[in-house]
Amino acid sequence: MMRKLQTIFLFAAIAGYTVFLSAPETGQQNVSDVVTTDSQEQTRISLPMVEGTGQVAKVVLPGDPPSPPRSTLPPAPSSNILTPGDPRIRGGVTLRGGDGSDPGTFTAVQSAVGQGDTGSGSVSASLTGVSAGNLIVIWLGHEDGTGLSGLVHPAPTVTDDLGAHLVRASFREQSNHYAGFHYMLSANGGNRTFTANFVFNQSYRRMLVWEFSYSGGAVRFDAESINSASSGTAITSGAISTTYADAVVFGAEYNHSGDTKTSPTINGAAATAIVKDSPERYAALWYVVQTSTFAGGNAAVTQSSSTVWFGDIIAFKLAKTEPALKIR
Repeated sequence: MMRKLQTIFLFAAIAGYTVFLSAPETGQQNVSDVVTTDSQEQTRISLPMVEGTGQVAKVVLPGDPPSPPRSTLPPAPSSNILTPGDPRIRGGVTLRGGDGSDPGTFTAVQSAVGQGDTGSGSVSASLTGVSAGNLIVIWLGHEDGTGLSGLVHPAPTVTDDLGAHLVRASFREQSNHYAGFHYMLSANGGNRTFTANFVFNQSYRRMLVWEFSYSGGAVRFDAESINSASSGTAITSGAISTTYADAVVFGAEYNHSGDTKTSPTINGAAATAIVKDSPERYAALWYVVQTSTFAGGNAAVTQSSSTVWFGDIIAFKLAKTEPALKIR
């Protein structure tokens, strides 16, 4: 009996029969057995290879019995070898895909800020008319509001008002301050409120939100790296490398009364736009849509006062969504 195959299928027609081509599971032995029912005879057909695996595709005729052992099958006639352009194949035989880059575009839609200084167990920010499927990126920072030095603070949970959870990409503590990125690759549409809930009451809470639309592929997380220090005015994130040229990259900072922020950059390039808390003091979030990849780049910004700070960087890419199967 045939082993279970991956659910990646390509449809073709051989001698009037519709068949399914599917890639064998990793580690499965090469298989090239096909049973047809022409003239009640069994025929083995040599099949195309699955590019990059060294394995052949398998053809399964719906309703046919399992293939007999290979030793009982006659040699495959050369006329039954499928090649590109074979008239017995209807439709395209090349499926581009996998995790390759598509020419695509990220576009900023809107931003929002949620904040509160006195101790509370949550902080929220709202966006109006979010388009379903868009990318949501949230930068969150807060200070210990318990007054209990050394108390361990679990990372907050962030959800939208429908209860959908955002992914936490980073979370770090520095001198009783906390910060990190959260994101949602496919937003719920409509008027949405995003809320961070804390286990303990926290003070000087800041939530900065961007919504981005995109075209030309499926949005995927690419890379992230956070950095922090107990003092200083030059804020820098950790270093990352981006995979595709069309990535959108965000830089962010949170601090203890660092006041005015100047010269926000991504990999040395000036930020396209920046959103800050009001009055400008504790947090900022900026972005650049790349036109080329970079390696070992970071986000940077300068604050006017030396104080505790966090710097973070996060990138998102556009990737093809088709399965990685190519017939040759």
